[in-house]
Amino acid sequence: MPDYIINEFVFSDLSDEAIAEIEALTVNGEGIVDFNILLPLPDRLRGEWKDGDMEEVISIWGTKWNAQANPPFKMVKKPGDGRIILRFLTANNKPWHWMTALLAKVQTSVQYTCAGEGNSDGNPPSIIVRKNPSPNAKSKGTRSCSSA
Repeated sequence: MPDYIINEFVFSDLSDEAIAEIEALTVNGEGIVDFNILLPLPDRLRGEWKDGDMEEVISIWGTKWNAQANPPFKMVKKPGDGRIILRFLTANNKPWHWMTALLAKVQTSVQYTCAGEGNSDGNPPSIIVRKNPSPNAKSKGTRSCSSA
């Protein structure tokens, strides 16, 4: 059984068009984050896995399974609020590769927070903030999330 990472992305100061763009890149028709939208798995990895397939999925998304929504975390947005919040779980790791691909496409401010299940290691959740991004901007972060 995996240890889960709780992930939260908060995009703020957005136009309605920017919100729609983020939603189109990240959220399926049920309002749940779906890594396959931005980084689709090859068809052969969408069914039953063989030896080595999990490592290939991790190399694509940064985590072994698609975003989980149990409890049912969903996208949060309110018309006119100018922000969108994505909350979801991942198994064992943060979705680094998916996150990198998303932030390369969406040039806006974002706060990413994550915490391991129970956060039993005594470390605070990881927080990464990117404000007013430029092509050469680097994210600033704190400790990485751990799941145990």
